[in-house]
Amino acid sequence: MGSLVGVLFFVGGAVLWAFFAFQPEYANKKQLRAFNWSVIGALAMIILAWAANMAVLLSPEQLQKFRTPFLLIGSLGIESIFLAVMFVLRNFWIFKPPKRPGGFL
Repeated sequence: MGSLVGVLFFVGGAVLWAFFAFQPEYANKKQLRAFNWSVIGALAMIILAWAANMAVLLSPEQLQKFRTPFLLIGSLGIESIFLAVMFVLRNFWIFKPPKRPGGFL
């Protein structure tokens, strides 16, 4: 499980970096900042709900040893998928690029 946590930690860091590094240049900066931090806030609430769920489901003594790995794997997986989806939605749908005259899009 340690190697999976390491890979997910690397992937989660890369997705987080990409989310903040590749922002639409044509978007209003205040709206973009508000959207980005709203996404981070929603992500934090989802991960806290996951942590609470793991604390309740894995509370018996036989399952205590699985709590930390499942918490880390689930949190990093949720973070990677959620930020990747919001990255695509933000860059190509919510803050849609302007149409180029005579261009493909």
